[in-house]
Amino acid sequence: MFANVSRCAQRWHIIRLQCGAPVAQFSSETTANALPVSFHLVKRTLPLKSQPLIQMNTLLASRPIAIQSLERKASYQRFSTSKDSSINNTTTNNTSASATEQTQSFLLSLGYSSAVSDGIIDALLQNGIPQSSLLGMVKSLAGRYEVGEDGGLEALAASVKLEIEKQDGKNKVKVWCLPSTGWSPAPDGIENDDDEQLPIIKTMDRAFAVEAIEGTTLTDVAQFGTSENCDVLGEYLECACSGIMACSTCHVVIHPDWFDATGAPADCDGDSDHPAASSSNKVCPPSEAEQDMIDLAYEPQVTSRLGCQIKLRKELDGLVILLPRGSNNLMDFVPFE
Repeated sequence: MFANVSRCAQRWHIIRLQCGAPVAQFSSETTANALPVSFHLVKRTLPLKSQPLIQMNTLLASRPIAIQSLERKASYQRFSTSKDSSINNTTTNNTSASATEQTQSFLLSLGYSSAVSDGIIDALLQNGIPQSSLLGMVKSLAGRYEVGEDGGLEALAASVKLEIEKQDGKNKVKVWCLPSTGWSPAPDGIENDDDEQLPIIKTMDRAFAVEAIEGTTLTDVAQFGTSENCDVLGEYLECACSGIMACSTCHVVIHPDWFDATGAPADCDGDSDHPAASSSNKVCPPSEAEQDMIDLAYEPQVTSRLGCQIKLRKELDGLVILLPRGSNNLMDFVPFE
């Protein structure tokens, strides 16, 4: 059968990859399926009579020829996998940073400060919102902000702002609110010595108190306040325009003892950083633009103001406001269609 194998006939030989083990030789009829796992087929073209048994040192010498290319391929695959992983991580980080920056830019465009914007983003991330969905969530909360229809973002922003002010160490301001059952408007046609019609206080027994951090407005207290009776105040102040001085639904009347009729609007603008405002412990008259809206309010008084324009400060601690018995909401008659 092997009569002509002495001439460079092609044979299959098996090299076992165990140290010191001799090489077993097989003819071409041997099938690979019958071989153990620890054997590898190596195709050679050597004369059968002149081929010696290959020991392990011969295998090591020929190893770079048979295996080196495979090792290079495996090494390249590991490098490629590591590189792809690094690229994916970098891409993910860049995407996250881009989503955060886009969300912050959107919040800034709505008029929120940088600190409040960062607080809103942190609050959403802490509640499990992924960074990839951050912008979509904020836009969903913003609602139809173009027409003043909020979807919850204002409440979240107010809560964040309150926490920031608490961390800044700002003082609490108490405001007493007297419903319409405890006072009455000035009678028409009756004038006092100052040629002014002042509201008449009947009793303070029905007044309730609310607390707020200085720097917030009465509208903020009514809409987003968390202290006791803030929700009660919210039933009296509708705040239809979301505090942009485009309606009169947050109309309140200042107690005469807390109203400085001789002051200028700029002296009591509610800005705690204003030097004149810091020295004033009363509420000054409204500006001309605010007065235009007060003229449309329900039973306006001489001491009337809009709640969204009264920014609380420590000098106003103990302020007494009178709540009207009704409101004129012109926003209900705006033809949006």
